[in-house]
Amino acid sequence: MSQRLLLSALLSVLISCGGGGGPSSSLVTESPSSSDALASTQSLTLDKVDRCLSAALSLALRLCSLEELNFIAADSNSPTVDEIMQRVVVSDPWMADNFRAALQLMPDDMRNLFASVTGVKIDRDIRPAFFTTGTGGIYLDPEYLWITQEQLRSIRDEPDFRAGFGSQLQFVSFARYVKDGQLAWRSGNTDRDLSDVVLSLSALLFHELAHARDAFPVSAINTAEPFQTPPQLAQTVLTTTEIQGLTNPLTSVAMFNLAKVLFEGQSAEIYAIAANNILADEFERDGANDEYNYREYVVNNRSLFFEDTAMLFEEVMMKIHYDIDREIVFASSVSAPIVSCGDIEIFWSDVNRAFSPTVIDRAEFVVEQLLPDQDYTAVFDQPPRNAVNTFCQSQQAVRPSSFNPLLQPEPSAPNSEFEMQQMMRQHHHQWH
Repeated sequence: MSQRLLLSALLSVLISCGGGGGPSSSLVTESPSSSDALASTQSLTLDKVDRCLSAALSLALRLCSLEELNFIAADSNSPTVDEIMQRVVVSDPWMADNFRAALQLMPDDMRNLFASVTGVKIDRDIRPAFFTTGTGGIYLDPEYLWITQEQLRSIRDEPDFRAGFGSQLQFVSFARYVKDGQLAWRSGNTDRDLSDVVLSLSALLFHELAHARDAFPVSAINTAEPFQTPPQLAQTVLTTTEIQGLTNPLTSVAMFNLAKVLFEGQSAEIYAIAANNILADEFERDGANDEYNYREYVVNNRSLFFEDTAMLFEEVMMKIHYDIDREIVFASSVSAPIVSCGDIEIFWSDVNRAFSPTVIDRAEFVVEQLLPDQDYTAVFDQPPRNAVNTFCQSQQAVRPSSFNPLLQPEPSAPNSEFEMQQMMRQHHHQWH
């Protein structure tokens, strides 16, 4: 995908608002109008899904109405794997096979969230993953899906166009999901298991589907008119993001400025980025679980922080359903390129940040809003904050005064230069 088309897709987000079936393999047919394949047993939906989702990638295509392609919730609030797969368009057949297999092993919460999308497009040219209210679809990077090296080689290894943003800063961040101090899933130069795909894809899907449910709650879909387009329906919704912004907003100006540089490519000189110790102190006191929460979208002259909602939801769901911990580290770069722990100096770190005292109420609100039929009160009544951050153990993090040392011993080192690079890459790919 060209950067221009990808930016057009992301711009749509900015203006208009990253049970299961059986084990049988999906039938993949070729579209006469594109190289994409539809993972569906109903060829009738092929043109609808493909053309309607492609409208986010080409300004020449008009947006579809709900009469042409409605949300999955119009058919089922609790879709099965087969019902979801009827809306999945892929560029390579193996992507559909792996996606189906992974969905079958995911929790009901995940499948139910698909009610708020019109379709899913997985393509070797998509990076980063994203959701857009322009079509109501989610667009996935297949890097989260590969099992074999052959599959990995079929994906274009092009960097996220935002990866260079903030390169003039000494600030660098790392985030990873871990289990017992080890990476929760493999990513690299060996074949993987389906379990690796389930975990990596779940983190991505909980994030993108949080955006979808935020913009299109089932209650709004059930009252939509067939002539409406997804953006028209979105304009009628008071989102969880908006409510949280009014009742319990993020407040750190220093972190807002940092996000301008890291995620929009703005000049660090214009936004006067604060010293690292100030960033750490303000972040610790505020209600975010990642610097990406501060990514601003301007909609109808209002500043909204959709990534705040998605990041909180993603971390909590990964802990609830897979009992894996999310580590986050802020560091200063002392040499380039960063290939080992010796190239950074950690000045702040945390684990399971979404459950920390300053963040937990905001995280619980998001979960209650996006999953109103579920009751996870017990999780928030006894938050999981006893995990140990294991990133770069040889270093002692400089902690803000409010940091609780009982919850954050020394972090441990990645096992190799490759793992360090993957930590940076994984965090960059979270910017959906």
